Amino acid sequence: MHRIAFTLHLLARSMRWVAPAIVFLVACGLVLADPGPLRSSSASLFPVQAVVLCWLTIAIGNVDDDGHRELCTAEAGSPARLLVVRSTSALALAVVLAVVVTVGLAIVTPGPRSSVTDLGAVLVVPLAGGVLGIGIGGLLHRPIVRHLGLTVVAALGALVVTITTGPATSLLHDVTAGHVTAAYELLAATAVVGVTLTAIGAGLVGRFAR
Repeated sequence: MHRIAFTLHLLARSMRWVAPAIVFLVACGLVLADPGPLRSSSASLFPVQAVVLCWLTIAIGNVDDDGHRELCTAEAGSPARLLVVRSTSALALAVVLAVVVTVGLAIVTPGPRSSVTDLGAVLVVPLAGGVLGIGIGGLLHRPIVRHLGLTVVAALGALVVTITTGPATSLLHDVTAGHVTAAYELLAATAVVGVTLTAIGAGLVGRFAR
């Protein structure tokens, strides 16, 4: 836990969270200003969470220079463990943002009081987007990718492909249609992708760190 807290402290001091935070607030503000059905609104925030958490994961990975990263690597035990710590720190942010979104939607959405089942489905959809973004972002920061331009292009391409094609699109459509199980299937699918990409990053980072 102290490593996660230290990582988040580094991010806070770097101020690299400001731009993604603004994007998150603006996007959430647009949705909350004119909310539709609860699950439909949560589905519309899936890509927002994916983009913001990918951005934050890259910011966390690039938060320090090579010298400081080497010290953090020594403390963590290996480059792979450091990458996992930093991705886990981004996951903590994803959970917080998903809770904020869920509470906001529950407050502003008109209609009868939402059930626990509805709120659970609403919570896991943006969380699924965050998990996807973390997996992608974990592969695109230093030392694996050192050129920021390549990072931006690769991140945008990967996000567009994964969000607009494949299972994510059909599952989001099912969530919008009101299928509760689709929300949890979406989280399971993105969790598999996120864990797989993180494992790949952990395998690569040691080679690029040398």
